[in-house]
Amino acid sequence: MSLLHDYIHTLSVCRKRLDAYHVTLQFFIKLGAARVAVCIPDPAVEGQLVVRLSHGMKEASNKILRGSGVGSVAALEAYRQKRLIRVDDYAAREQWIRTDLERLAGVEAALYVPVAGHGSSTGVIIAVPPQEAHFSEADAETAAAMGRALGDYLDKHPVAMRHSEEPLSRGETQVSLGELADAFQHCIDTADIFELSDRTMAYCLGMTQSEFGFVGYIDPANGFLTVPTMTKEIFPESKIEGKTMVFEKPGGLGGLVLDTDRSVVANDPLNHPASVGTPPGHLPIRKFMGVPCMIHGKKVGMIALANKIDDYSRTDLELVESFASLYATSVSSFFAREALEETNRKYVALYNDAPVAYFTMEADGKIVQINASGHKLLDPEKGPKNFTQWLDDASKKLLNERIEAIVMSGSAGEAVELELGIGGRLRTLLLSMTPHFDERGYLRHLHCSALDISERKAAEAQLNFLAYNDEVTGVPNRTMMRRYLEQALQRAKRQKTKVGLLFFDLDRFKTINDTLGHAVGDDLLRTLAEKLKATFREVDLLARFGGDEFVLVADNLTETQGLEIVAAKLLQLFSEPLQIGERSLYISGSIGISVFPDDALDAGEMIKNADTAMYRGKERGGNNFTFYQEHFNLAASDRLSLEGEMRGALTRREFTLCYQPQYDMRSGALIGVEALLRWRHGSRGVIPPSEFIPLAEENGFIIPLGSWVLEEAMRQLHAWHREGYAGVTMSVNVSAKQFLQGEALYTILQRLLERYPVPPGSLCVEITESTLANIEEMCRSLHALRELGITFAVDDFGTGYSSMTYLRRLPISLLKIDKSFVEDIGRNSDDEAISMAIISMAHSMGMKVLAEGVEQEEQLEFLRANGCDYYQGFYRSRPLPVEAVTALLPRGV
Repeated sequence: MSLLHDYIHTLSVCRKRLDAYHVTLQFFIKLGAARVAVCIPDPAVEGQLVVRLSHGMKEASNKILRGSGVGSVAALEAYRQKRLIRVDDYAAREQWIRTDLERLAGVEAALYVPVAGHGSSTGVIIAVPPQEAHFSEADAETAAAMGRALGDYLDKHPVAMRHSEEPLSRGETQVSLGELADAFQHCIDTADIFELSDRTMAYCLGMTQSEFGFVGYIDPANGFLTVPTMTKEIFPESKIEGKTMVFEKPGGLGGLVLDTDRSVVANDPLNHPASVGTPPGHLPIRKFMGVPCMIHGKKVGMIALANKIDDYSRTDLELVESFASLYATSVSSFFAREALEETNRKYVALYNDAPVAYFTMEADGKIVQINASGHKLLDPEKGPKNFTQWLDDASKKLLNERIEAIVMSGSAGEAVELELGIGGRLRTLLLSMTPHFDERGYLRHLHCSALDISERKAAEAQLNFLAYNDEVTGVPNRTMMRRYLEQALQRAKRQKTKVGLLFFDLDRFKTINDTLGHAVGDDLLRTLAEKLKATFREVDLLARFGGDEFVLVADNLTETQGLEIVAAKLLQLFSEPLQIGERSLYISGSIGISVFPDDALDAGEMIKNADTAMYRGKERGGNNFTFYQEHFNLAASDRLSLEGEMRGALTRREFTLCYQPQYDMRSGALIGVEALLRWRHGSRGVIPPSEFIPLAEENGFIIPLGSWVLEEAMRQLHAWHREGYAGVTMSVNVSAKQFLQGEALYTILQRLLERYPVPPGSLCVEITESTLANIEEMCRSLHALRELGITFAVDDFGTGYSSMTYLRRLPISLLKIDKSFVEDIGRNSDDEAISMAIISMAHSMGMKVLAEGVEQEEQLEFLRANGCDYYQGFYRSRPLPVEAVTALLPRGV
């Protein structure tokens, strides 16, 4: 009795009917029920059938098969007869064997308790005991008393509209409350909108005794009315049997229902203003009732019924409207659940598949949830699951400080960079943390996102390094040098000391770079930088200014004599060969020196003056150091002016060619000429090649200038041959930069030979010995040009570092002994030995030899005695203009 007493007491304090239903479920479970259903036709909830099921009853409803005509006779009898029915063994109740509901739900025993107050039946409670158990008589009495107590409670809590029992009695032969409860709950639980529509249509047809109809919902994706199923006889001629149909805008009476959001009853549909007849193959409509399915003022579907035997009544309409309301609630729940599930799926997919590591950790660092990217980043070897175990002490301290700040402020704050040792690698993570506090305000979790910025940090470090350091050599660059120099000048002003700046440039580096390639040039610069860094004081700054130029800033000087020692060290360093791969390269340098405050008062002026002094040293032959003097700026200005005027000299026709005759050593006959470039300046007079050729090499003007020389020489050679001087040959110097043009030089010479045809072998292209360093490129170029009938000579031989092996691979026909060896013949035995060695070696390889700069008879006799083939020089003739050379040429040679 205590259970009944507690139930009545708990029921008395319920303020809502729904609370009373839930209390009833709880107390029947305490009574021993495994499954409970409370079924009350209650208009208080928008005219719906109120069904409250325990969890066990929900599971049982999932076992019921789909279809109509399934009911619970016992529940219906308990409701009609207002008496409790106790079933201990359904197998013994033959009159109920035809019923599928209990059998299909696996019910072996049950209590059916009427809910009746003051003699009127309000509903029924279905209670099912655990498997292989049944309720006792005492349980049945308690249950009956609980049913009466619930009925009395419902009588004492009236609703705005009393329930009419007519719809229930009208459908007694088709459906029972038990089936309705199970069917609707099953459809809601399984989210089966097709089953829900099918059940609703079956109940409405049976309870209104209609011939056919349909139930449809409005698809939120497109706003169309979708009919999952309909009476299969509705389109008998078209053989559409219960298939899903979609209507963008239904017409006729159905369209009127959807347009007005109001129910339509037409017992004479043919004469109704909205009637548009029926589509082909559709059964004729003699009666019609359409009800919109509404929830919270929103239309979500429609129920349409047709062809009842008699007219549709108000009772029929109220019944179908009740089902429409229940269907609307179920449809809304279905789509809300579907949208939520889709959102959840997208969130889960976004969370798991995100490229950023997401995880949730507690305040002590314990990770309680982590996505796939987080596992990949933080757990490559399935290691510990505490974030702090990857941190060093400094990072742990930083993390704890940030967490404390988050707790104090109650907000996420800024992201923090942490160094983590993961999988044997040091990584940098950018960690963002969002706090989650419980209802008491305590920190519960930290939702974290971690971005691996290791590569970005490395790139930033590299960019920062490159911003202030040279990429090739690794030493400070011009920007860093300028900043350091300005700081050194400020210190010198305060301390009354001096600052020296040594600006040095490598001699012949362009030739090495052009002939051996940039890779070899870069290796040379790197090797040189390493040697330079090891030579000077740590307080001095070595920087690469650009190209082959370096700068040394000597700080905190009391006198300038020390700069001479530094410059001498540099020159000594240049005198030693640099080993670059398998090559030993010799370089020299020119050094310009300026001093603060003697020569300049700011960084820009110091750099300019040191650069000017360096160029003055180059003009004196290079491989020296030069202190800045004020008058140097005048010379540098003149040099810049000359460079600018040189570019317009071609247009002004100031360049011209003269020709150096070449003679046979034995017979003395003239065998050819060498074309030599001269610049006859309008105001300066004749400018020697030693002044403007280096300028042209540096600024790239040598390319167009060299092309002009080739064409002018070819034009003159063609003219001589056309005039009968058939045996004369023309030698033309081609710079290394022209040879680097590759196919461009080949194309130029091919075009010139077509325009100015001469016999094969008449044109001899002279190349400097240093050009041969890039043997592979030179080999391809020379062999291709030889096919055009061009011969080749090596100019200034003996001044470079050519290998005899290289010479054997090239189609060289002539070696020219440099005049520096010829001029000391008779005075220097070493030069005589070199000249003899060149002659002997050239002959052994099938080459001829021509001596340059022969000015004395003693030189001529020595060369003739040692087998030299040809010569040129002032002894026989200076370079001559074209008219003078033409007069010397023998016709028909």
